[in-house]
Amino acid sequence: MAEIENTENEINTIENEEEDIDPRIYELGYHIIPAVLEDEAPKEAAAIKEFIIQHGGTVISEEMPKNVTLAYTMYRTEGGKKERFETAHFGGIKFEMDPNNVSKVKEVLDLDKNILRYIIFKTVKENTRAEIRLPQVRVDRKQKVAPKATPKKEDIGVPISEEALDKSIKEIVVE
Repeated sequence: MAEIENTENEINTIENEEEDIDPRIYELGYHIIPAVLEDEAPKEAAAIKEFIIQHGGTVISEEMPKNVTLAYTMYRTEGGKKERFETAHFGGIKFEMDPNNVSKVKEVLDLDKNILRYIIFKTVKENTRAEIRLPQVRVDRKQKVAPKATPKKEDIGVPISEEALDKSIKEIVVE
């Protein structure tokens, strides 16, 4: 009898812990299908953001959807018809929300016909995106490059006699 009471207390404790879970930080990345015009994509993003806020979420940051070329062709079957996508509008939202409500966000995104693909993952509040670095050019300092000779203005377009040319060549060539 004591074992049953202990088990019931453990179950109640676990259920209470699930209800008292602190909000967590999530990041949502999504692709909106290209059939949605570029002017309409921010409205789609605003609807997602509004749904998150209505369900107790707090938006930390967001990236408005931008048209991108996909790294590979994506396919989606809708009503027996296979659709092919080469581009999409990519956007993202970082938000804080009770873990129990994140499944509601997932359900809405699953039903949205304008969302091609999405991902939701746990993250931290700080900005974790890597800065884009420009490619570094290596310079070999041991190898010396002679500066190129630039012709003088008066030398350009002036015809040279064969004698002057032979004289110049003899000065350059060492025997």
